[in-house]
Amino acid sequence: MLKGSRIKSVRERGHQDLSVFGIVGREYSKEDLKVLIRQIEQAGLILKQDGEYPTLYLTPQGREWLMRRDSLELVRPAKRNASTASEHAEPVDVDHTLFERLRDLRKQLADEAGVPPFVIFGNQSLMEMATYFPTDLDQFSKITGVGDQKLVQFGESFTSHIKTYCIETGKQAKPIPRRIKTSTERRTIKTDSTYQITKSLIEQGRTIGEVAKERRMAESTVMSHIEKLLRAGETVSLNHIEFRADRFQVIKQAFQRAGDSKLTPVKELLGDEYSYDELRLARLLIISHSSLAHR
Repeated sequence: MLKGSRIKSVRERGHQDLSVFGIVGREYSKEDLKVLIRQIEQAGLILKQDGEYPTLYLTPQGREWLMRRDSLELVRPAKRNASTASEHAEPVDVDHTLFERLRDLRKQLADEAGVPPFVIFGNQSLMEMATYFPTDLDQFSKITGVGDQKLVQFGESFTSHIKTYCIETGKQAKPIPRRIKTSTERRTIKTDSTYQITKSLIEQGRTIGEVAKERRMAESTVMSHIEKLLRAGETVSLNHIEFRADRFQVIKQAFQRAGDSKLTPVKELLGDEYSYDELRLARLLIISHSSLAHR
């Protein structure tokens, strides 16, 4: 359906009338789509239900992601020569032993800095490291989530661990495919007017709610703007945003226990006493404080 096939089963179900029919055209093969779907699954947005007819379905986090109209950065599958491509080729696997070692390193660095692990790197970044084995800073800079600041802060530590693992196991660095979202596209967030308007209003001392009202946006959209600016390397001071210290510490500790930036695991830990908007704002403050502390 995504590739626009007009086979009988597609036509019988009327899938050719859906807005996403043929959306990928010939740009991606079936195997490319499997790789991309697996990345979306690893990001926690979808899950595969096993059985005679395996199906994909949205997770609660996936529904939240859609409601926010957020973006997701994926790794473009490497192009294969026709002579070597196989319809049944398996997608590149994560080396789970290395992944666990990198998680331990991330936790160690996070504990030393007193921040949740996702502030160091998200799981997607670790998965890419454990797939492509970047052993020098040039390779490491191509990993998702590695900006100039994190390259300087953590590049040596992570590449040293990866290099040691490669020596122990005989693994070698692999070429990192070009990302769908290029570094040039990521940099446009710094000059995009809608993000800069949000930043300007926040830096005037406005609250999230005031900015949302003035811009006729949901508060979650305003927070999404700020988070994207921060992740793009922008400095956005949120010191004027009020948040009860006791509740902030509880949420911060929950993020540390969860080990990643996803909201759903933290919500499950804390229960209904804490709303998703409160968790999202706390996450934003954690990222902002960490960003300012390392400048």
